[in-house]
Amino acid sequence: MLTLKLKKHPFDRWRRRLLTVSIFLLTGISAIATEERFLNEITGADVHVSKFMTVSDEKLGTPAWSLIQENRSVNVIVTFEINFGTDKYFYNQPFTCSLNFRILIYDNDNPSVVLDSVTHNSVNMVVRFDTVTGKSYKAIGMYKFKGAYKYSIR
Repeated sequence: MLTLKLKKHPFDRWRRRLLTVSIFLLTGISAIATEERFLNEITGADVHVSKFMTVSDEKLGTPAWSLIQENRSVNVIVTFEINFGTDKYFYNQPFTCSLNFRILIYDNDNPSVVLDSVTHNSVNMVVRFDTVTGKSYKAIGMYKFKGAYKYSIR
């Protein structure tokens, strides 16, 4: 009587595992959330009393907005910072600079309507620069809030 033994190749087990893991990963890709970033900025001499800017999700108020299955959250970070990439030389003397602004939040269901102009009415951020070697200074200020898919800073 003849017996035929098939010896499994040692990599077969790893191939099966890799295939199984790949299937789980590929089926889970649709469940991964995407992160969208929306940016607007005012720099240099453009920062003055009458200047304002608006940041908005480009899908808000369009038919694409209704195609979104679930909006988890929106986190807004407003920053005020020293621009070290400028061609202006400011490194020879210390300074302090403050910025006071208000934030208008628009209605997510009707983005042409201002929903809230009171909550973030008087936000103040300060940056400092110091020439003393080794001394720390605050080169960036941040203000955070949630829930606005469209807002203006004035």
